[in-house]
Amino acid sequence: VLAIEVRSLPHSQCHLSSGGASRSAGARTLGEAGRSVFGAYESQAPGGKARPCTLRLCWMLVGVFLVVTSLVCFALTLLWIETAADETKAVSDTHTDIRLHYENVSERAIDALLNELVLQDMYVERLAVAEYINMPYLAVEMLGGAMDQKVVTVEGMDGNVKQLWWLQTKLPALEKRFAWGGIPKLESVFYADKHGFFASYSNECANPGRSSCSGDMSYALYLRPPDDLPGGTTSPANASAAVAGCSQAMCQLSANMTLEHVHYYMADGLTGEPRFLVSHQEYDPRERPWWKRAVGTIPPQIVWTDLQNLKTVRPDVAPHGFSVSRAYYDDEGELAMVAGATLRISHISDILIRRVTLAAQNRPPDSESCIFILDDTGRMIASSTGMPDVLCEGTACSGRQQMWNSTGSGLIKQAVASLLQRFPSGLAHLNNYAVHVDKVSHYIYSHFRLESGRESSENVGSEPNPSTRDLRWIIVRAQPITAYEKQILEEKATSQQKSRVAMANLEEKIDSKELVTLVLCGCFLVAGALGLSCISWLVSRRLKTIANQMDKVARFDFSDSNCGGLFEAGAKTPGSDSSTPELSPHRHSSKIHEIAHISKAFHNMTSGLQSFSRYMDPHIVKLLVQSGQQARLGVAKAQVTVFFSDIADFTKMAEVLEPPVLAELLGEYLEEMSGIIMEHSGIVGEFIGDEIMAWWNAPWDLGTKHTVLALSAAMQQQHRLGRLRKHWADRGLPEVRARMGLVCGSVLAGNIGSQSRMKYGLVGDNVNLASRLEQLCKRYSVGILVDSKTCDEEGVRENFFFRTVDLVTVKGRTEPTELCELVACKEHVTGTPLLDMYSSFCNKFAEIHELYRAQDFSGALAKLEAYRQIWPEDRPATMMQGGAEPTSSARLAATGPRSSTCTRSDRAEGQPHAKRHDDDDVVKEGGG
Repeated sequence: VLAIEVRSLPHSQCHLSSGGASRSAGARTLGEAGRSVFGAYESQAPGGKARPCTLRLCWMLVGVFLVVTSLVCFALTLLWIETAADETKAVSDTHTDIRLHYENVSERAIDALLNELVLQDMYVERLAVAEYINMPYLAVEMLGGAMDQKVVTVEGMDGNVKQLWWLQTKLPALEKRFAWGGIPKLESVFYADKHGFFASYSNECANPGRSSCSGDMSYALYLRPPDDLPGGTTSPANASAAVAGCSQAMCQLSANMTLEHVHYYMADGLTGEPRFLVSHQEYDPRERPWWKRAVGTIPPQIVWTDLQNLKTVRPDVAPHGFSVSRAYYDDEGELAMVAGATLRISHISDILIRRVTLAAQNRPPDSESCIFILDDTGRMIASSTGMPDVLCEGTACSGRQQMWNSTGSGLIKQAVASLLQRFPSGLAHLNNYAVHVDKVSHYIYSHFRLESGRESSENVGSEPNPSTRDLRWIIVRAQPITAYEKQILEEKATSQQKSRVAMANLEEKIDSKELVTLVLCGCFLVAGALGLSCISWLVSRRLKTIANQMDKVARFDFSDSNCGGLFEAGAKTPGSDSSTPELSPHRHSSKIHEIAHISKAFHNMTSGLQSFSRYMDPHIVKLLVQSGQQARLGVAKAQVTVFFSDIADFTKMAEVLEPPVLAELLGEYLEEMSGIIMEHSGIVGEFIGDEIMAWWNAPWDLGTKHTVLALSAAMQQQHRLGRLRKHWADRGLPEVRARMGLVCGSVLAGNIGSQSRMKYGLVGDNVNLASRLEQLCKRYSVGILVDSKTCDEEGVRENFFFRTVDLVTVKGRTEPTELCELVACKEHVTGTPLLDMYSSFCNKFAEIHELYRAQDFSGALAKLEAYRQIWPEDRPATMMQGGAEPTSSARLAATGPRSSTCTRSDRAEGQPHAKRHDDDDVVKEGGG
């Protein structure tokens, strides 16, 4: 009967001498891994350094106050009595110097701001002109794209004219930023083919007799029929029939149309259809500069012409401007057509005039400013001073471009001369933009380059070398400095006058305050010395008390229950050490708010350190506190014994018990178990729900028998848990059983985590193995499992009974692990009948294992039956008997014994713990 009940007996409590392994806190020394992580802390712990020579706070404050106050009073006395007038003048001079320096700095800042402002104005002006010249450029690109997409063809002249009408009317509407009223966004757009056909829409009054270009009379249509008509006749009827692709809508031919002539129509303002013929004249587009330059450019590119007279049919309209054009070729490489658009220099001058007007809206009248455009050869393009400065008027000139030095504007000549003075190599070598403030002429000269069209490849990126683009303009602006700085100069004069008045008033007030200053200085000196002496004495006395208590806390000494009178002792918390009572900030003996605040903060720090010591091993906390340094990341190899345990069927308990009852039960369990671990010199690493992780021999060196301490702690926990079960059963609580796994081996121990959050812990394969063994306890229905290597540690087999349970391959490992159950402590059963019983229990099962592994299954079954007669409820025996049955034996004889006897039918009834993986996560099926 005694033998049958051996498995139901509680684990024996074990108290072993570890041969010096269990040491007191004061006698502990860091092991090799601990020195690697905490060595710098230990070497810098306080206590070994001599205190530096210091001064008492009371005498230091009073002495400093007396010295400083005496010097101040003496200096003030000399200042007001002996040298009042002279010093006042010095203050006045200093104030003047500061003001002048401020004015100089302000002027430099204003100049910098002025340069930036002028540059921004120039950028806006450049953008306005660029937007104007970009519209015809964009129209030519879109017309070429339409040809590439076969929207525009040589044969479909009616569709081509419609495309021109769309570009002339719809494209300007897409440009939202250009908003100069009265100035058309797109002057005209045209195309001509190789047969001489020419079509163009122009943004001008079709009826010269009208006073306005608004409504449906604001567009003109130019048409020239092709010159390769059948029969070579000039009959209008034959001409109308010969134009292939022309309908009666857009490409309608008038009865008076003549070959080789361009015909000028009034166009409908809504549809673009020709209304009536106004006039016509001889015109061949293939002789125009825009055709020749476009056709002569290989490969085809968009090109600009030089300034030219934009010849029209109307005798009253002869504008000067630029054309942009591009040649397009068909699929066979033959010239198909040339598309282009125009812009007028008169409209560019209008834009510049309006820019001068807009720029002066928020400043005084700017009648002396001008903006003009010239090319890099010095020829004028446009000017805000008017067209006479751009084109020469009169019969002798016949519309010739003016050079900059032949204009009638002296400001233009002055501005260009300034540019050439700063850039003597010529206008072609100007920077892209620059601003120059001429202090002699009191003018600001600025310029911006604007280029467009083709460029030869050899000169790309060669700034500031001359550009080879077709259109190379320089936008120049000249404006007086007073346009920006007039108000600033007026404010400067006003501030100088106010400064002089303020200094005069200051001198009067200084004279009247001399006597008052002397009296106040003497009174302040006497009263301050007396008052500061009393206050400093009170403060230093209380600070000394607090400093003494801080020294004790730095040594992790909480033995003084009231901290030198700073606090009253409070109630002790459950489970706390009797030598470290809780402190309560019930009252503060100091009436000074700051001292009381420091005292309260000191109490909070003390309470926090006490609480912190309960979150991790207090000796590690003490080591960190005494070092005076922050913890740092670092790990080192250590030979430790790792311990894992958790409560069996804890999830079912959590579902049955109320949360307060569950929390109380779990708290009692963890308090008792962790207390036993720490009594045996173990480190409680962390609580993971109901699970406990602990280890021995890191960071403290516990000698060679730290494994004996760990196994003894595990046995004592099981013994203590048996007594607690009776206590909890009397309170109606469920039965609590714990599963434990221990492994002795090499791990990495130290501070792990991140720079902002870390903990002292272990990582390594043996940590994972200990956790797996704890989980396997459920499978074999045992309380404590260790591996065979742990059993071979020094002093282990001499002090404990072990039973070989199984040979398994744990997940994460390739080599099999032999499992052993920790049965009892030999010291506890020596001299009792239990000694033989435990020996028989372990040895007989070992013999069965030897037969089983030798594949003597009949012999193993025979001994198993006898074994189970004595211990019928033994789970490992039951599992082995299932593996040694005849069917299983035949299979094993053919394949060899497996390292694990685990099958799905062998598992214990019920689902695994909620936070545990299935057994497949712990043991590999069919491991080698």
